[in-house]
Amino acid sequence: LADLIMGRHKNNVESFRIVDVRYKFEYDGGHIRGAENWQHGEDDQFLSAFLPSAPLPAPPQYCLENTEKRNILIFHCEFSSQRGPDFYMKLRERDRQLNKDVYPGLHYPECYLLHLGYKEFFKNFPDLCTGNYTEMIDPRHENDLRKMRAKSKSWSGGTVARTGRMGRLHL
Repeated sequence: LADLIMGRHKNNVESFRIVDVRYKFEYDGGHIRGAENWQHGEDDQFLSAFLPSAPLPAPPQYCLENTEKRNILIFHCEFSSQRGPDFYMKLRERDRQLNKDVYPGLHYPECYLLHLGYKEFFKNFPDLCTGNYTEMIDPRHENDLRKMRAKSKSWSGGTVARTGRMGRLHL
């Protein structure tokens, strides 16, 4: 990702979008330059912002000499272990459903999950981030976290699982 941001793949990559799905207070505390913040409960808006309503006109043709530049999506959350993968899968599932008649065609064939999330990226590349690193369990944002967790539960029909770490916060 750092190489992408620094333009080291501009000969092969047309565009890339960084999808930060941490809670707003985490994002506001600091984020990767150019990242877009999306929240649970914004699924329809998120999918509409990324995917057109029409499928691809035909399946892609495999060609070794293909020099077409790629469009890439990179998803992440704090650790890229729950919220990031969830949004990644939502987009992939909708893209697959939309393009089921032109399999294996996808609007976004290249989607990635940032290894170890924002925490690790910030640790290694703070100059490519704005602000700092605000943990999801930062005590200064306990009320924000409680509100977001309650919203996440209602948006998912009450199926959001709490991690052992969250349970210790008594939220």
